[in-house]
Amino acid sequence: MAKKSNVHLKTVEHIYGLSGAQPCGHLSADEINDLIEQIKNAKIPFESCIISMSVDLSQYFCNMKIFKLASKSEHLTINLNTCKKCGIHKQIHCPKQIASGKCQEEIVIDLIGKKLFADKYQGK
Repeated sequence: MAKKSNVHLKTVEHIYGLSGAQPCGHLSADEINDLIEQIKNAKIPFESCIISMSVDLSQYFCNMKIFKLASKSEHLTINLNTCKKCGIHKQIHCPKQIASGKCQEEIVIDLIGKKLFADKYQGK
């Protein structure tokens, strides 16, 4: 059974939490930390459609005495602010474009596409 997605991609137009955000799969804590570092150190070119990128990391700790289970889970949200240079009609559609392999922005492909949707960005 596949693990529930703990990484989501959204734009500033997704104003209600993760409502409408694009699930991007499940990453381990180490993979999440690596991705955060890469996004933090990314140099966004001036001509890019990405105006800004940020991440929100939430950590949940669940201690269920009934089942003698203690677990910690992390959830990463990648927030994009774009300017629609790629021709999409609404900024809110950007995460779906990325997830479907249709994004043409090099920095987005390298940081997000190839890591979270590798099957869609092979050879790019």
